[in-house]
Amino acid sequence: MSFYVIGLGGIAEALVRYLGLFLYAKNRGSVLCLIDGDQFELENRDKGRMAFAEIGYKAHVREKEMADLLGDRVSFRGLPLYVTRKNIEDLIPPDEPAIILLCVDNHGTRRLVSEYCQRRTQGLTLLISGGNSAVEEDGGHFGNVLVHLRQDDRDLTNPITTHHPEIAAAPEHEVPNNEDPDCVQMALRSDSTQIGLSNLAVASAMLNAFYAWYQGDGQAGYEEVYLNILENRVTPRSRPLLPT
Repeated sequence: MSFYVIGLGGIAEALVRYLGLFLYAKNRGSVLCLIDGDQFELENRDKGRMAFAEIGYKAHVREKEMADLLGDRVSFRGLPLYVTRKNIEDLIPPDEPAIILLCVDNHGTRRLVSEYCQRRTQGLTLLISGGNSAVEEDGGHFGNVLVHLRQDDRDLTNPITTHHPEIAAAPEHEVPNNEDPDCVQMALRSDSTQIGLSNLAVASAMLNAFYAWYQGDGQAGYEEVYLNILENRVTPRSRPLLPT
């Protein structure tokens, strides 16, 4: 089974490690693909949200770190790329089962990945998307997780765009050139107001959603989770499947 983590910022900080540990314990020979075109910079660590061994492309740094820890049972593959309409089928083959953990901070990429999942017609597609709020918006204490489960050409839960018009109507996300030094500054600005503990809570809720699917004989018990770290509150929500 192949797993794809898209976006290796603060949420993926804990998610990659604990997903890797889970797969290691199961000894399933899984492949964990780590996808992100950004680079780690010292400012990422100084703000208390990410820890890493060296400066460089996040995908390569995390691949090396995780392979050193767990590489005798789990295969890690770092891909220092931004997901685009042109490369998404190459990154996530349409004819293979895929579990996608989406940890990005923009609705444009969420829409892009969601639309691709809706086009997949062969095998399992499990998309789990997590995000949280910024400090200047509401204190940074809130987050949510969206789950879209699809088997072959049939949705078992609603796509993540169904009840979230801000995702469905999001403009195409402008992807910075990997060689452009300004892309690093863009990345630093994009997550500069998140709280590390909120990132951890979202990562935990995403992994819980995966585990609920894993333990539930391929079924999904809910399609969205709301969380508030200040109130220590996590609320799952199920909805009827709407026609597409």
